[in-house]
Amino acid sequence: MGNKESLFELSSFTYQDKGGNLAGVKLLKPDEHLSTDQMQLLAKKLGYAETAFVHPVAANEFEVRYFTPQTEVPLCGHATIAAFSLLKKLGKLTVGEYTIQTQAGRLAILIVEDDTVFMEQTLPVFFIEKLDYAKIASSLGIAVTDFSEELPLKIVSTGLKDLMIPVKDTTILQAIKPNSSEIEAISKQLDIIGYHVFVPDKTTISCRNFAPFVGIEEEYATGTSNGALVCYLFQENKSIGDKTYHFRQGRLRPDQTGRIIVEISAEDREIRQVFVGGKAMITKDLSEMD
Repeated sequence: MGNKESLFELSSFTYQDKGGNLAGVKLLKPDEHLSTDQMQLLAKKLGYAETAFVHPVAANEFEVRYFTPQTEVPLCGHATIAAFSLLKKLGKLTVGEYTIQTQAGRLAILIVEDDTVFMEQTLPVFFIEKLDYAKIASSLGIAVTDFSEELPLKIVSTGLKDLMIPVKDTTILQAIKPNSSEIEAISKQLDIIGYHVFVPDKTTISCRNFAPFVGIEEEYATGTSNGALVCYLFQENKSIGDKTYHFRQGRLRPDQTGRIIVEISAEDREIRQVFVGGKAMITKDLSEMD
């Protein structure tokens, strides 16, 4: 199933070519088709949080499927940014607008002049669930009193269901000691991908993401989760009009430098579009492994 220039490792949501989150990208030819089992096997072999499989289906339109080492997921922000950055760097695409078909729906992709890639997300869905704050706090190794007193825990989706967990400050955020088996059990019970823990801030929002239910102990830059988080903040803060947010994600280590941009287009208090954007760089050509 191999072909030249078809399989790469990229780091997405980098800042000044540093940090970010690794993803695998497999580029398929128009007449090349892999089974679900073949894609899953390759994703497991590569071992990235997600690997994207990109198949051209029409002019400026692609089908994209996403696999963790353990399972297929409907959408992945950082792997999409990686895929379209790769296509641009290889000269296969130019600045412009494209469409992707995913299991979360048909979404727009924008490649802009500075090579930032923006991915549209589905409009937000907010879920009303009874949440056990004590169990959730225990699964993170923190106390219920560490949660924000102003904002609630809430499940939100802009393509993937995540539990938004606001904590009081970055000291608490960095002190988290996740119990993966407890998080996995709660994720299964709530039918969510995982936890998105964050510190509310007006400029750059710090966050961490845990998704052991789909085989990811900790994710270091997540487009879908931060898109959902922006919609959560927009609703909870009763915002009006267009908004842009920046995120820093993961443990505060030099090698986890990165930047995630989320833009919301809104008419008064109604969200009309959500875009997650960032840059990516090629870190390895893996075509020999393919």
